[in-house]
Amino acid sequence: MVRQCRRGGCVGFARDEVRTDAIPLPGAPEGDLVDFKFRVTERLQAAGLSEQTIQRLVWLYGRQLHQLLALAESDPGWMEPLGPGVPAVRGEVKLAVECEMASKLIDFMDRRSVLLLFPPDFGLAGAIEAAEIMGSLLGWDEARKAAELEGYQMYADYRLRSSPRSPVGC
Repeated sequence: MVRQCRRGGCVGFARDEVRTDAIPLPGAPEGDLVDFKFRVTERLQAAGLSEQTIQRLVWLYGRQLHQLLALAESDPGWMEPLGPGVPAVRGEVKLAVECEMASKLIDFMDRRSVLLLFPPDFGLAGAIEAAEIMGSLLGWDEARKAAELEGYQMYADYRLRSSPRSPVGC
């Protein structure tokens, strides 16, 4: 298939057409990237977030960060960290459930917030708060919250044993 496309055989595209030259990828900031990062960083600093959290949010959300900022305008509590040293905020959980259809704690902690990449303890310090928020939004009982937390702990332990860790950015 790749060879066929390189020879100009892809349906609907000219051989040398590069669509991403003109069409931004989802989440890509509009306008100048440096200006976008500066403006968003100022707003996040004003909310009292750590530098690590700010860098992670800008990297992860791009222009979709405006959804989180709008949520925080209605209730500043959504910008509180999930836990000590966790570079994720409470509002991320709400948006993951309501906008991205996250329905399991592992889904939020790994795929939506990528906390397996950042803190040394895989975000375990924030898992309890994330489970509380998800439970509130999704109607989980205490048994379901406990099962979700146990499942995430097992998943984080497995990831710790099965893959070498390196600092983010390497």
